[in-house]
Amino acid sequence: MNTEERIWSYLKGQGLTDAGAAGLMGNLYAESGLRPNNLQNSYEGKLGMTDTEYTERVDSGSYTNFVRDSAGYGLCQWTYWSRKANLHKFAKDAGKSIGDLEMQLAFLMQELSSGYKAVLNILKTATSVRAASDAVLLQFERPADQSEAAKSRRAGFGQKYFDKYAGKESQTVSFVPRLTRPEAGNKYYITKAAGGYSDAVKGSPTDSACNVLSNCVGYAYGRFNEIIGEGACKHLRPVNAENFIQYKGTLEVGMEPRLGACMVWQKGATLKGSDGAGHVAIVEKIVSSTEIVTSESGWGASKPFWTQTRKKGSGNWGQGSSYKFLGFIYNPAACCQGTVPSAPAAAAKPSATPTTEKKAKEAARSLNKALAGTYVVTADKGLHIRSGAGSGKSSLAVLPKGTKVRNYGYYTDLSGVAWLYVQVAYKGVTYTGFCSGQYLSKQ
Repeated sequence: MNTEERIWSYLKGQGLTDAGAAGLMGNLYAESGLRPNNLQNSYEGKLGMTDTEYTERVDSGSYTNFVRDSAGYGLCQWTYWSRKANLHKFAKDAGKSIGDLEMQLAFLMQELSSGYKAVLNILKTATSVRAASDAVLLQFERPADQSEAAKSRRAGFGQKYFDKYAGKESQTVSFVPRLTRPEAGNKYYITKAAGGYSDAVKGSPTDSACNVLSNCVGYAYGRFNEIIGEGACKHLRPVNAENFIQYKGTLEVGMEPRLGACMVWQKGATLKGSDGAGHVAIVEKIVSSTEIVTSESGWGASKPFWTQTRKKGSGNWGQGSSYKFLGFIYNPAACCQGTVPSAPAAAAKPSATPTTEKKAKEAARSLNKALAGTYVVTADKGLHIRSGAGSGKSSLAVLPKGTKVRNYGYYTDLSGVAWLYVQVAYKGVTYTGFCSGQYLSKQ
C-alpha cells in the first residue's frame, strides 16, 4: 500500500466513517502533503536541514531542540512545544523514528481520544466531508488561516479521498466478515472494533461497521454464515452451534482459545431444531491459560453481554449445566495459502504436493488492525520465527533477510516490543509463529 492507502486503512480501522476519514486526511494533506517526516518549509532554511536530515538528527539525539524550536513537523505539523514533547516521548517509548508513519497515526489518535473527544466523535459519526473537515480545521489544527477559502480548500482535498476510497474494500487481502441469512427476531450483531472490545450494531446484518478481522457473531439460533476474504480467497464460514458440527471437517477448530475465535456451545442432545440451538461468543482477550474474556449476544436479549469473564474448569470451558462446550472456530488466517475451502459444503481438496505445517504453541494476546500487512525481514543474519513471543522461545526456523511474511493484526507486546504473529511459506513448510517487529519492515 502507498502512504495514503495506509492512512485511510488506519483511520477506518479506528472507527472513523468514510466522511470522517476523508475530512481528516484532507487536513493532513493541507498541513504536510501526507509526509510524516515533513519539516515546516520555512524552517528548512532557518535550521539548514532537509526533512530527512532533521528527522535523522532528532532520532540520533544530535539535534536537541526539537521540542522548543517552534518548527511544524509531521503529518499534523505539530508545532506547540508541549505537543511536540508528547510526540517525541511517544516515539521514544515505541522505539520508533520521529518520522514513522504508523507511530504518528497512533499519536494522532491518542491526542484525539484524550484532548479532542468532541472532534473524534464528529469523525466517527460524520456523513459530510465538509463537516468533518471543518471540525478538524477549527478545533484540532487551528491554523492562522481559518477563512471560508481555507475551509473550502481543505474540504476539497478531503472530497478527493472520499471519492477515491469510500465504500471500497482495503487494497490488501483482508478478512472482512458479513453476516447473511438472518432469522427473524434478531436484534443485535456483535462487531469487534480495532484495538478494543466489541460494539453492538443494530439493524442490517450486512452493516458496514462489521468490517474487521475477527468473527462477527450473531445469535446462535440464526443460521449465520460469514463471507470471508477477497477475490480467490472469498469463502463462507458458518459461526453457529449447529453449523459448527455440520461443517466441522472444513473448518479449523480446536479446544483452546485464540484471540478473535468463535466460542461455541450446544444445548440439548441433538443438533435439530431448538434442541440444537446453543450459544456463540467472541474471544476478546486471553488473560491466562485458564481465563478468557468474551462478548456475546443472547436470544431475545435486549442488549449484548459485554466482557464476560470465563474460566476453564475440569478441562473444559463452561456455559452452565444445560450447555455442552463444543470448541472454538479459529480465524482462517491461511486462506490465501489455499488451506481453507472456497465453500463450507465442500471439503478442501488434497494438494498434489502436500506441505508441512509448523505452528507456534502460544496464541497472540492482542489485535491491532493497523498492523496487518506484508512485512520483509531486515535482519542481516536472518530472523527467527518462534513458537512464542520472546527471544527465549523455541525457534521454528530462521528466515533469511528479504523474506516476506504476512500479519493479520495479531501480536503480543513484550517489554514494549511488538512480537508479530505471522505466517510464511518457506522451503516447502508453512510456518505460523512470532517474529520480533524490530526486524520486520512493513511494505
